[in-house]
Amino acid sequence: MKKEMMFFWTAFIALLVLFFSGCTASIAPNPDDSALGGGTPVNQGQADAASPDDGTADSAAPDATTPVKQFSVEAKQFEFVPGTLIVNKGDFVKLTVTSTDVEHGFAIPEFGVNVKLPPNEPQQVEFIADKSGEFTIMCSVYCGSGHREMKGLLIVNE
Repeated sequence: MKKEMMFFWTAFIALLVLFFSGCTASIAPNPDDSALGGGTPVNQGQADAASPDDGTADSAAPDATTPVKQFSVEAKQFEFVPGTLIVNKGDFVKLTVTSTDVEHGFAIPEFGVNVKLPPNEPQQVEFIADKSGEFTIMCSVYCGSGHREMKGLLIVNE
């Protein structure tokens, strides 16, 4: 009787361990999720860009009449330099964004932009400024105590 009880409790504990390890594995965070609520990271910052071989028009590529605005942006603790970017509605915006210290993120949620910035590895970000207004640029990767204050501004004039 004593051996049967020991076997029962051993099997019961083993089943509990298996059950709880399976539950926690299914809710473990995905390290590839962005810091702005998961989802699929934008491919090198190209928002709404269709691949050329899928038969659809590439909505992020400018045509001959679309003005192109190019900027170089530096990300460092705890700021973006320049801190304000000004473009016109309809402009094709091309950014080269580089972190000069630790890993940062560069996100403009309203334009589908969210790119991780490994230190000293320039990243290309391209999108069409199809909405007018003022939009917050934010760091989307925790970078230290001033992370929440690391913001910039995109102004899109009508």
